[in-house]
Order: sequence, then C-alpha cells, then structure tokens
Amino acid sequence: MPTILGHAKLDDATIRRATGWRVFLIHRWRNVSQSLTATGIEGVRKKYKSKDLLTASVELEGMDHDAAHRVSSRACASKRVRK
Repeated sequence: MPTILGHAKLDDATIRRATGWRVFLIHRWRNVSQSLTATGIEGVRKKYKSKDLLTASVELEGMDHDAAHRVSSRACASKRVRK
C-alpha cells in the first residue's frame, strides 16, 4: 500500500485508486514491478491534472521491501505530493 506524504489536495483513497496498484474485484495489491510503479505515479499525476491541480508534483521517494513476503515481491511505495 502506498504511503502518501506532503500536502495532498486529494484524499488518500483517491490517490490509491489512481495508482491502479490494487486489483479491483478481489482487493489485493499487485506485485511490484518497475513498469507498474511508473504507471502508478503517472496515474496520480493525471488525476491531479484532471482536478485542475496543475501545480502539484508527484515523485517516488522510495520503496521499502517487505522481507516477510519475499516470494510475492511486495514493497511499500512512498510518494510525496507538493503544491
């Protein structure tokens, strides 16, 4: 699950949906990959643009690997949203 930092003008649930990282019907998080991470960040940028919040910037601050779930490649992404 992504961690949202900074002054986000959108609520956390909206930002998480914009990433596309959660499977819609079964409510599980997708396995982490470089392309999924890039697509998720771009999805958040598009959501801010659609809400006319063009001065916001979205950047990936880091990925924390969950060692207990090594087989499924789980990680926690930290995003910072700036005005």
